[in-house]
Amino acid sequence: MEQLIKKIIDIENDAQDIVKAAQEARDRFDQDIAGKVAALQEGIALEADKKITQMEALEADLAKQRTEEIKNEIVRKSKEFDALYEKNRQAWADQIFENILRR
Repeated sequence: MEQLIKKIIDIENDAQDIVKAAQEARDRFDQDIAGKVAALQEGIALEADKKITQMEALEADLAKQRTEEIKNEIVRKSKEFDALYEKNRQAWADQIFENILRR
């Protein structure tokens, strides 16, 4: 009977050792997964920051280009207006003068 009890105690101790080893393996696995998740999150954050920086630079370049286009359009329209004014100023002045005299 003592041998049976000793055998049961040995089996129980072996089972506890197996459970303990399994728990330790699970803890290591959890730590490993947590480390990998943290590394992935950091990598994703770095990649996102890189993309944001690239997009900001692209947007700044596009805004600068559009600003230059608008400035060029203003200069072109101003020159057109100046040419129109030079071409028609005397006629406009005469028309204004005639309109004033008719009153």
